[in-house]
Amino acid sequence: MRWKIRGDSNSVIHVERPLVVPLVVVLGLLATFGGVSILFVVFYAVAVTVLLSYCWTRIIAGGLELTRQPSVGHLQVGSQLEERFTAVNASILPITYLEIDDHSNFPGYPASKVESLGSRQTKRWRIEWQCRRRGRYHLGPLTLRVGDPFGFFTVQQDYADTISFLVFPPIVDLPGVDLPRGAVAGSTSGGARALQITNTAASIRDYQPGDSFKRIHWPTTARRNQLYVKEYDLERSSDLWIILDMDRSTLLGEEEESTEEYQVRIAVALANRVLKENRAVGLIASSAEQILVAPDKGGGQLNRILSELAAVHADGTTPLGSALGLAGPILGRGATVAVITASGQLDWVRGALSLAQHGLTPIVFIVDPASFGGAMQGTTVASEVLRANLACHLVKRGHRFRTLTQEPRDTSRPRIVGRGWRREAAAKA
Repeated sequence: MRWKIRGDSNSVIHVERPLVVPLVVVLGLLATFGGVSILFVVFYAVAVTVLLSYCWTRIIAGGLELTRQPSVGHLQVGSQLEERFTAVNASILPITYLEIDDHSNFPGYPASKVESLGSRQTKRWRIEWQCRRRGRYHLGPLTLRVGDPFGFFTVQQDYADTISFLVFPPIVDLPGVDLPRGAVAGSTSGGARALQITNTAASIRDYQPGDSFKRIHWPTTARRNQLYVKEYDLERSSDLWIILDMDRSTLLGEEEESTEEYQVRIAVALANRVLKENRAVGLIASSAEQILVAPDKGGGQLNRILSELAAVHADGTTPLGSALGLAGPILGRGATVAVITASGQLDWVRGALSLAQHGLTPIVFIVDPASFGGAMQGTTVASEVLRANLACHLVKRGHRFRTLTQEPRDTSRPRIVGRGWRREAAAKA
């Protein structure tokens, strides 16, 4: 995809020295009515300089081409974002300064700079920047400014196109943590409707827009002359559901040393370990934008979970107890449920206990609120969980997560190209 910008009415010309125009007018009046010949010389010199500066600015703006080529494939915390820039001055006049003002929201990204280009010169440079925080980011928009050597005029173009990308959380491990398997394994019905296709078809219903064609029950469709789809039961299994408490009232600490980041890393560690055991993993997160990833197996499922965890934040308003109460009936039976929370309240323990009553095997991971400056001691919360006869792990601030080898990066490189000063879509090849 290419975008071009060329000098026309969309350009914004700024007069950097506002007094220069009144000065030319005053000199003209004094030369005309004063009768002093030297004033005519000064008037013509200033007027010609201002006119040449204006023309210079327009010419170099029309001959400027800027290309940015970012590599934003598979990025994780700790990997390098690479971006290549190429600036071309196609005009015969030199560009004394080219100011690139980048408005990317990538923390600390040093894409803004000032360059100069000689007549018909090309410059290339590369930026490498380490990804320090997970999240959803964008490169751009971009503002370009060029001007004449005397600093009388500048042309500014706001280049609004952006490229969005995700920085995944790091793949980590939790040494010493053993996950229990569900109480029942196999392919018997769990009594709850599944979001994905399983081995157990329970009933049929009318086709709804968005239903997969794989679900269509052709005998009933042919008999009734109307599309019908199959509904599936969740199977009893030893799969894992991860319930991530993203209630904003539980957030403590800042940036990497926050309860939010610790909870996300625990979720990543659990998902990675269970998927490597060829077991299915699902994810529920009670953030402002509710997240539900149906259980599945394989590397594709890990990428789906990492994509959701990359941009999740503790900005929800649903208490953990309410989230557990809503989740219990839809999780089927026989699965392991990992509840990850930094809540200092104790009322949610009853909700975790209700999961066991639904035929599930809960295990609780508590991020110690006190170690992040909270009032409630994590040991107090853990004692309440153990009193309910539930498995529990306490993670305190400073816990060392072991970073595993990162997955290979996708090397696809989308491009943004800017040329001149008018935006227009390039013709497709």
